[in-house]
Amino acid sequence: MTTTRRPLHNPADQAPAATAPTEYRAQMYRRPGVGWVLFVAVPGLVSDWPERDFATTDGKPPTRAERDAVLAAWGYVRVTGDGGVWSWEETQESDDEVVSLSAAALVIEHP
Repeated sequence: MTTTRRPLHNPADQAPAATAPTEYRAQMYRRPGVGWVLFVAVPGLVSDWPERDFATTDGKPPTRAERDAVLAAWGYVRVTGDGGVWSWEETQESDDEVVSLSAAALVIEHP
């Protein structure tokens, strides 16, 4: 009788399991005298964060397409689903103070 030997399964031969991409927070706020500022908060020094000024005379924020183009130039894309939707926040220290707007969305490095 002939016995056929099958090689043992070696888990090291399998491709590594895919890991979820790291999410970062893209943020935008209005800087007095400059316009809107977009940046991505990444690990490391704040001075290393990618940042872009959008000079505006009418106070309107850059469009979603303009923001996405800058993020893509930096190598990022907004995540799919609710996390990738720009959420807007209004802050005001007192009733007499001007309202300040900021926005944020989750991004990942472009696959």
